[in-house]
Amino acid sequence: MTGDKVDVARGQGAEIAGEVRRLLESFLRARATARLRPARACSNCRLPSCRRAGNGRSRPKRTAPSAIHARVNLARLDRGENLRAKIDYPVQTWTFGNSLAMVFLPG
Repeated sequence: MTGDKVDVARGQGAEIAGEVRRLLESFLRARATARLRPARACSNCRLPSCRRAGNGRSRPKRTAPSAIHARVNLARLDRGENLRAKIDYPVQTWTFGNSLAMVFLPG
């Protein structure tokens, strides 16, 4: 998520807090006793195509990550390079039998 979206962050925080409350009120095991089973998968995510607008003289001046990425990609276009059409998106999971599962996502 980018930008000033405080309402979205508050909603997500409230959702996480509600789940923590629910878990604290339920029975919790002291620890996961099953053997760790890690797994990793990588998905190719297609990126939307974009067209260059304007004469290319205008460059984003901000220091926000989106402006930095815009400058990097405009420089690629200036050099005659193509923009990336897809990215690899790795997903890591750890499972401990049926007692605990964790999912790790980049970014």
